[in-house]
Amino acid sequence: MLAAWAEEYRRTGGTIGVENAGRAAYGFRFGLADYLGIQNPSPVTEHEEAGRFVPLKRIRNSEDLSELLAQLVTLLHLSEEPEHAKAVLYAMSEMVRNTLEHSEAQAGAVVAAQLYAGARTSKTYVSIGIADCGVGIRSTIKRNYPKIRTHKEALLKAIEPGATGAVQGEYGSADNAGAGLFITRRVSSATRGYFGLASGDAL
Repeated sequence: MLAAWAEEYRRTGGTIGVENAGRAAYGFRFGLADYLGIQNPSPVTEHEEAGRFVPLKRIRNSEDLSELLAQLVTLLHLSEEPEHAKAVLYAMSEMVRNTLEHSEAQAGAVVAAQLYAGARTSKTYVSIGIADCGVGIRSTIKRNYPKIRTHKEALLKAIEPGATGAVQGEYGSADNAGAGLFITRRVSSATRGYFGLASGDAL
């Protein structure tokens, strides 16, 4: 989110300074300095990315998304469980496509991912973040549901199946079923994970 906000702020003419940079060394290893528009102020030990994390990436089109999904295959370490890998990749693809199709964000989406290995945590899991500075879920979902007033109402409607599809209804249209958020939430739940969705003043 910081990367997306910083990029948008700079795009509209803002400049950014950094204090206490040493406290954000890990963020800078992920490429945060590029989004802030500054030189990397904190020396960082370079670790091999493959299989450990996907640094901050700007996703503007399907080619960028394909490259991201290829990196995620390595990160997931699920060669023994291809169905699980497919589910995660599908959810990721849907989430990013939602951003590209609905957010109207000029810079597209900013994505990062991190593998948390079981030796350091209670379980092994992958954490994925997607952020944009678009118009917000409330603005786009009101096209199908004009009675929605608050950001919270919009978020709750958006995770229903078919709510965000191009055509209102449980399955949307053949090309845009509007099930991405719903399925991502279900995949997260089925794998004992956590799914968070934020827009406007609601989470």
